Amino acid sequence: MEGVIKGAAEIADTEERLSEDLDVLLNVFVGPLRAWAAQLADADPTLRDLVAKLLSPLDEIVLFSGEFAAELRQAERSGRWAECFERHETALARCYGAYALQYA
Repeated sequence: MEGVIKGAAEIADTEERLSEDLDVLLNVFVGPLRAWAAQLADADPTLRDLVAKLLSPLDEIVLFSGEFAAELRQAERSGRWAECFERHETALARCYGAYALQYA
């Protein structure tokens, strides 16, 4: 059982780091990139579409990741981490799966 608890803690740690990294990505890089693409849209209309395609799901992923990380941490403490995954299974597939399929 100790291995399961360590595994659950590692998953929660990883999701927290992902959430923090995605937040930095969104605020430091994506925001300015979106503004830049909008400014250059007259010169190159495809640029705004490209940026939107690449980055549009990111807002939803950042929001979900932060919420999921917090719930995973709580689930780790309560020992109900499997229920947490089951409860979020659809959202995991929608957020992360849809993003990955966009590039397949």
